[in-house]
Formats: sequence, C-alpha cells, structure tokens
Amino acid sequence: MKANNIWRAAGKPKQGEIFEKRQYTRLQYRRKIREGQKLQTHSYTNELHDALSKEKSDDFWKCLNSKFGSNKNKCRQVDGCVDAATITDNFVKHFSSAFMCNNINRMKTLEDEYK
Repeated sequence: MKANNIWRAAGKPKQGEIFEKRQYTRLQYRRKIREGQKLQTHSYTNELHDALSKEKSDDFWKCLNSKFGSNKNKCRQVDGCVDAATITDNFVKHFSSAFMCNNINRMKTLEDEYK
C-alpha cells in the first residue's frame, strides 16, 4: 500500500524506479494471496486425511462439517420426488442407463474379476 501511495503521489508514472517498486510489491502481494489460498486448501486436505487415517468416521464428518459448514439447505426434492425410496430408484435407473457396454467379453471378464 505504501508503494502504491508513493506511486500515486508521484503522478502515476509508467516507468522508472517508483513504477518498478510498485509493480514488484503488487506482484509480491498477489503471490502472498495465492499462497494463502493454497495453504488454506492444503490445510483442509491434511486435516480431513488425518481424520480418515484414524479410522474414526465421526472425526472425519466433524472435521468436514467444521471446514465446509453444516448443510442447512438439505435437498428434500429431486425431480419433483420427495420420497427417499423413489429418489434412490431414480438414481439407480439413471446411472444404470448411463453405462452402455460396447464389449460383452470385456464386461464379462471385469464382472468375473469383480466377483
């Protein structure tokens, strides 16, 4: 902010030492903001990973909710349906039809491998 104020007071020059100092400090400022954003994301990831690695699902969900807030606006309706069983059936139908096998032999191999 100090370098920017000096630059303004000097008449906003487009070159020279004052301009270069302002540009350098702006770049540093922006870099620090990006580093802070990355650190924040990294912090979420580490804490969630730690909660998962402890194999305590309650800790994981508490950590997740503390980072992203509890979902106050829970979805109560999907495609006009409010019944949980109907919504579940609709998801099953949708995702079942989304997969179209183009190689029957490969599908059978993968199915056997899965079983």
